[in-house]
Amino acid sequence: MAYFALIKRTNVLISVSSPAMKAVSIVIPVYNDQQWLPGCIAALSKQEDPGIEVQIIVVDNGSNPPVQLPAIPLGLEVSLLHEPMPSVYAARNKGIAAATGDVVAFLDVDCRTAPDWLRNGILYLKSHPECDILGGRIDVVASIPSKPSLVERYHSIVGENHEALIRKTNGISGANSFIRSNVFKQVGVFDSSIKSRGDVRWGKQAAALGHSICYAPDVRVDHPAFSSLRALIKRHRRLIGGLHAEQVREHPGFTARMRDVRKDLRLPLRTWWIRKKEHGFSFFHWLAFVSIASILRFVRIVERTRFLLGGMPARK
Repeated sequence: MAYFALIKRTNVLISVSSPAMKAVSIVIPVYNDQQWLPGCIAALSKQEDPGIEVQIIVVDNGSNPPVQLPAIPLGLEVSLLHEPMPSVYAARNKGIAAATGDVVAFLDVDCRTAPDWLRNGILYLKSHPECDILGGRIDVVASIPSKPSLVERYHSIVGENHEALIRKTNGISGANSFIRSNVFKQVGVFDSSIKSRGDVRWGKQAAALGHSICYAPDVRVDHPAFSSLRALIKRHRRLIGGLHAEQVREHPGFTARMRDVRKDLRLPLRTWWIRKKEHGFSFFHWLAFVSIASILRFVRIVERTRFLLGGMPARK
């Protein structure tokens, strides 16, 4: 059996697992990312048998043009739903409402699942009945792994550290997670009014109610690294919008917002010098990565200032 690690549990546990797990529903939101869908479905068609029924739900979140399902490999059950409300969390909620499985798994459409992803996720939940929510490993990979661009290498170093997210915040990532269906009856679904980090907020709510959140490194997906600075900035703007909404709820007030802006004024020289030693990259790469990180900090300052002046987080 593959090795798994339980890294985060709450002090008070509520067991919601059923003794007989019969089906899993996989929810995949799509917004103007048609090009990734065939590869995502193809990877799911190559999964090792998890021993239970599998339902795949693709939710088109207002794409233009509308999403079209690719040719479906024999043996897969794939349905296409439509959610016009512009929110990935509204799309996931649509999938949850249509899910018939004892477990709901969430994937981003640009992720590629390892062949044992589904089997390992189900095995973990079956062998750990105390675990209500499971987060898996997310590896950031370049389009040409042997020749990554500077931006791709930056993204792969910064990464999508799901383990740290779970351990430090009780948050989860919708790019790779498994949730027992009954948990939604107790916690509710995702907040569709926010643009980003809604899955992190939901995980915190679940943990506060006593649900255990686990991490399994062998439940693995590959996530493509961003290949351009423009794409990285676009994602950063979306994430900072979600973080802003979360911080306003937890720490309202102008002073707290200004403190965030002041933090972003510091150049990340020491952080990247430590990473230089850890990863062994050259001084040229250190300088390039510091420059990228500084640009992203400038983007954060601009966005936070815009929010202070009454601006709203954008979806794009």
